[in-house]
This record gives sequence, C-alpha cells and structure tokens, in this order.
Amino acid sequence: MSHSEQSSTRPTLACLIISRTPNLINRLLASIPASRHAWCDGDQVLCSWNGSIEAKTQIKAPDPLAFKIVCRDHYDFSANINTLARFATSDYVCLLNDDVILDPGCLDVALEILEQNPGIGVVGGRLRTSTGLLSHAGILLSPEGLPYNRFHPDQLDDLVDHTVLVAQQDGDIPAVTAALMVLRRQDLIDVPMRELFEISGQDVCLCLDIWQRLGKTTFYAANCTAIHNERTTRGLESDLHDRDRVGLIARKLGEHPSNGHWLYAQSEFFFHLLLASADQIRKTTIEQHHILNELAAVQKEVEALRASTSWLVTKPIRMASRLYQWLGYNRKVNPASHQQVSTSTDTASSIATVGSFNIVFDTLILGHARVAKVSRGGIYRYSSELLNALHELCGESLSGYCSDQIYAQDSEAELASICGLSRSSPSLYLSPSLIPAPLKAFLKPVYRRYRQSMIANSDSMQRWQDAVGTKSLSRTIYHTPFQSVPNEIRQLQPYGILLTIHDLIPLIYPEFFTRETINHFHTLLSGLRSTDHVVCVSQSSKSDFQRFFPDFPESHIHVTYLAAAPELQPVVDSHKLLEFRSRIGLADTEQIILSLCTLEPRKNLHRLVQAFELFLQNNHDRGFKLVLAGSLGWKMDSLSQMLEQSSSRDHILVTGHIDDHDLPSLYSIADLFVYPSLYEGFGLPPLEAMQCGTPVIVGQHSSLPEVVGDAGVYVNPRSVEDIAAAIAYMMNNPKQRQHFREAALRQSKKFCWAYTAQQTLAIYESILNQ
Repeated sequence: MSHSEQSSTRPTLACLIISRTPNLINRLLASIPASRHAWCDGDQVLCSWNGSIEAKTQIKAPDPLAFKIVCRDHYDFSANINTLARFATSDYVCLLNDDVILDPGCLDVALEILEQNPGIGVVGGRLRTSTGLLSHAGILLSPEGLPYNRFHPDQLDDLVDHTVLVAQQDGDIPAVTAALMVLRRQDLIDVPMRELFEISGQDVCLCLDIWQRLGKTTFYAANCTAIHNERTTRGLESDLHDRDRVGLIARKLGEHPSNGHWLYAQSEFFFHLLLASADQIRKTTIEQHHILNELAAVQKEVEALRASTSWLVTKPIRMASRLYQWLGYNRKVNPASHQQVSTSTDTASSIATVGSFNIVFDTLILGHARVAKVSRGGIYRYSSELLNALHELCGESLSGYCSDQIYAQDSEAELASICGLSRSSPSLYLSPSLIPAPLKAFLKPVYRRYRQSMIANSDSMQRWQDAVGTKSLSRTIYHTPFQSVPNEIRQLQPYGILLTIHDLIPLIYPEFFTRETINHFHTLLSGLRSTDHVVCVSQSSKSDFQRFFPDFPESHIHVTYLAAAPELQPVVDSHKLLEFRSRIGLADTEQIILSLCTLEPRKNLHRLVQAFELFLQNNHDRGFKLVLAGSLGWKMDSLSQMLEQSSSRDHILVTGHIDDHDLPSLYSIADLFVYPSLYEGFGLPPLEAMQCGTPVIVGQHSSLPEVVGDAGVYVNPRSVEDIAAAIAYMMNNPKQRQHFREAALRQSKKFCWAYTAQQTLAIYESILNQ
C-alpha cells in the first residue's frame, strides 16, 4: 500500500500543546513522528505559545510534522486547549504536556482503541519518570485526597501503592491525566474543558462530562506510554477550589443507585475522589444546619417585631399602603409617562445630537461610597469617572437616579461633588451614617418591609419621573453599574436598559464572597432580559459572560475598558513625597514594594506575604518594605494572624484606606507594584500604578494581560516561588525597573476615560437606533 493510500484510510490526529519553553517542546516534537507508524498528510501539531517572541524562534519541528503556532495567549490550560481544538481539522486530538517524551507507537495504541470501541470517549496513557518510576496513571490521589502529581518526584514512592497499580492494567477508569490524553475531536468540541477549573478539575471533569453527557467511558491504556520530565512536576500546593468543585460533581454522580457500577466496579480510585470531598460534605451539612438555625432565629425576630410597640404604631401606615395598592394608585403615579412611550418613526430615526435623548445613571454606589469608604472600590471608580466624562459630553442630558430612598440624599451629594449634577432631594432623608449602630440591626427588617410598600414604590416612581424629566421614555437610556434593575423601572418599561458587568467572579470563585454578595449577584443576573444590553469592562469578562449566558444575544454585549483617573500622575516633588512617607510611617531610604486593593482572600495577599518573606531571606539587610494598602475586606483574620506571626513583620506595613488625593504619592514612592490577585474583571490598581510610572508584577490570567500588555512582569499567582523570583528579579535590577517604568507610562496612555465615555455614548445611540 502506498503512503497516500495508507494516509487516506487511517484516522487523522492533531496533537495539542501549550508551551513557553523551547527546549521542552523541542524534545517533545522530536519524539512525535515515531509515536505513529506512519505520519498522515492530515496530521497536525498545534501549539498555543505562552512564551516570548524571541524564545519562539528557537522551536525546531522535525519533518514530517505539520507544526503550527495558532495562538499566542496567556496561560490558561483549559481555555488554550479549547481554542486549539477549534483550530484542529483532524478526526482525533491528543492533549500533551510539553514536558513529555512519547514512546514509539504509543499514539497508534490509543487511536486503535478509539477506532475499535465507539463506547470509549477518552484514552489516557501511563507516564513514567526518566528512572522508570510511575509518574501518572490516571488521576490518582494521595491519602489526603490530593492529586499526587502535585508532589515532588522524590515523594511519589510513599504516596503510590504499587501493589494496586500492578493490578491496574488496561480498562475503564474514572479519569486520566491530560498530560497524555487522546479523544475524538468532535467529543472535545461537544464537551469542552471546563474553564472554571485550573489543573485537577479540568482533567477529571472533562472525563466525567464525556461519560455523563456523551455516554462514553474513559479508558486507561497501560501500553500507551511516555516519559514525563519530573523536574517540571508541580509543587506541594493544591488548588482547593478545584478539588471542591470536582468533589461536588463526583457526589452528584454518586447520589443515584444506577451509577454504582461506575463508582465501585470500574475503579476504586474514584472512591478516593469521593473521600477527597468528605470534608466538604461535612462542611455542607454543617452549613445546612447553620441555615436552619438562622431561619429559626429570623422567625423569632419577626414574632418579636410583631409583638413590639413599633409594629403597633406603624400599623396605620401598613393599612394605608394596602388600601393604596387596592385602589390601584400605583398605576396612576404619572399617566403622562405612559402616553409618552411613542411607537412613531421617531424611535427608529438616527439621533442627531446628544440632547435628543436622556441618560439616567444608577447612582446607588455613590451613596454607599459616601457613607462608607470601603465602598470606594472599582465599581465606584468606574461610576464616578464615567459620570464625570459623560457630563462633559452630555451636559443636561445626563441625570442620576438612586433606587434606595435611604441612600438617595447621599447619592445626590456625591454626584454633585463629582460633576456638579444635582436634580432633586428625596421626600424622606435618613442617611445610614446618621443611624447609631445598635439601631441598624433592629431597623433593617422594618425598612425592608417599608421598601416593599406601595408608599415607597410611589416615591421611587416619582423620583424616576423627576430624573427622566420631560424626555420621552422611548428616548431614555437607564444605565446601572452593576446593580439590579429596580422594579419601578421594569414596570415603566423604558426603551433601553444597559448593565455594566465588571466580572463574573462570584460564579467562578464563590468561595471568595459572602452569601449576601452572591445572592445580590444572582439577583442581578437572573433579572437580565434578552432586550437588555450589557457592557463588559474587558474581553476576558465578555468571554466569561458568554460562557455562563450562551443564549444572551451577542449583538447586545459590548466592551469598554476602564481607565485610571487623570489626576493619577507621577509625583516629582521630593518634599511632598518625604512628607507622605513620614505621615504613613516609612523611612526616607526604604525601598517600597506596594500592593493596593481591598484586603480580601481573592487578592491573594497571603501568598504575597510568603513570597516577600522568601525574598527577604536573601535580601534581609537592604531596607525593603512591603506596604499593603487598602480598606479591610472580609475573611482577613487569617492574614492578620499571618502578619502577626511573620518573621518579616517588621518589614511589612498595613496602611488601611488611602484617600484619593494621596494615591499619586503612594504609587510614586513605590519601587515596585505587585498585584497577585487570583482573578480580575479588569484590574484597575495595576493601571493606576503604571500611569504613575511604577513598574508592575501581575498574574498571568483573566483580564490582566489586556491591561498590562508587555509593560509588566507576569507570574503564576498560585506559586509563592514564582512571585518571590519576580520580586527579586525586579528589585535587584534597577535597569529592568527603569525599562518597565517607561513601558508602563506608554501602556497607560492607551486607556482614557474620555474615550471610554465616547464609546459608552456610542452604545447608547446604538441601543436607541435598533
């Protein structure tokens, strides 16, 4: 049989590789041709390159490989693999780590199994170290429930029961490692790798999804083999959020008796996966009891409230509210407003000037920020800066509206201080800042009931009409920066509703948020309608949104970037910088490593502290200071305890909230800005630092590469060693710091609030022109 005839009858294969290391991928590429008896014309080797352009030139692919780098993305294993699968044109795909060396004929084994067994969806192979020890065989777990490939090679022997592994020959297994995995390309297209997982979760859940959704098993082929470069095996630290999510999926499968054959007959290792979730199951059970106790406590509070004097005193108000509702006055607040909703060709015509329509912006976050400094985070900065820039463009066409009456006065005052806008005052003014703390807990349920009354609804509708003014509702845009659309606005059905989605982190990492925040988030998203429009603050956030809401119209999703405040510029006045240093307790000669954020678990500060400790071991006497600036968030007791017990506590300063007018000085005294956050919708602090000329270190994920570009140093935010090495590299190389300082200033000029406002205004016009 000729080569061309042979190629036409054999299945085609695409090897999918993610790499940033030339010597590793060159070793792998050299081994690939022999992994098949004959290399077909339709075979491919597709790569997602995460390394530098210079390193890419060192890649040497041997003949007859059709090697191609199809994307240059930052490292995200599942997202990169999904992208590569879409580029592939083959029958089958093989997922390969760049640190493996394939044995001759090993891929033929996997392809033959898949060809002859339609019921098998995934084939995984056995990997060994260069000394012959087993490296991977499916997803095996340590006694603690951790994937053992997270441990250093010299610790593997104690973790792997070789007597069990000897018996584990070819056969079904719950999951295999993506370091060597072969499957049909269409199966991977139909069931892509879950991008909310990082390492262990991706491998396991892809296999479980193929079994559950496609009805195909995962097969372990002991004679599909390769050498694994043990020096690149991951360290001791596990991704707990991955393991917990995988455990949730495993438990769901185990709840049904029909799945028993899968759980127990096919592989005892799957049972270890269930055991790995035992602690999570226990926590869930405890949490359920806690919820029941909370409900019982709330019921007691309600009963006490109904028996209280205040409940009796306010009874006439409640009766009047019910009568008000019965009479239907809530439909007659402003009848003219309903007559103004025109169906004429006016709504379809192009908008000649900004003044021909009305923009009503949700200002609730402004009221929150005026009452509490902790609320002056990213959403506040987005709202205040965008409002200021929009006011320059729109003038009187822009107005503010606060749905919560108790924050309305504070919102108006903050709006006036930002851009001089002021419309009206609420009929009732009782700012939360004026309420004594002991009374807040008591008044909260009372006020919640009041918010549901027709009197409150009537007041909200009237204030909405004041914000709209004389403009037609059909020419009105309501823009909310991450708050739920109020009922009164839904009832009046304005022509255009736009919501800003900053991120979907509460869906991706719910463990980083309070139950109240998660509930708010779900309320916001569950209220979305297909007629609404969404603006995301990065392409990364847009991709996340589309992943979770695939049916939402793509034409209704827009992207506008944030920007740093124009006032944030490098401070060159040495006297001002010295005064600021003295005020926050820093010596004149100390070198500053800065991180600024709301101090909460998602910002990954405990790893930054550990990395700083590691860095100081070799640089103890050189006057370095780690400055952690920002408002205190939640769940920070562990960080506080770590700081108290840290061997470097004398070199760490926690400043608390920094006022806006001091931010330029804070960034300017910093020699380096480190932002190891685990996930960001945009990541404003690095951009602020760059605009002040401070070189930055950030995580290589989510939106941060969009913001930082090539003007910063990227690290794996889950690796203490990686963060410490990057700090050492920057702090010990003044020339490199100067290079990144200049690059930071150039990169920051690409972001401007005036341009963001123009883009937002164009979105308003496009909504009304639809």
